[in-house]
Amino acid sequence: MQRLRQPLITLAGVAGFRSAAFSCSDVGQGEAPSLSAVQVAADGSLQGLNELRPQVDADQAREAGIILITQLLGLLVRVVGEAVTLQLVTSEFSRL
Repeated sequence: MQRLRQPLITLAGVAGFRSAAFSCSDVGQGEAPSLSAVQVAADGSLQGLNELRPQVDADQAREAGIILITQLLGLLVRVVGEAVTLQLVTSEFSRL
């Protein structure tokens, strides 16, 4: 999710990204209660995600991250459409 933060801030602004990240974290708590420890900072960065590892096992921490990303991608598809979401993700991850 952090990898998509800057492109999404460019697209929606810091407030827009913060709102999306907060929503994804909030909704994701239903599937991964440990996400309640995650906070969205003023700059849109996620705080508390790395701190999950000592509190839960590695699989649960990984699953929480996947749930956040899944929620974010689903939200993006609903808001900007599948084509724009795919283009954004493809362009960002082609740099790996």
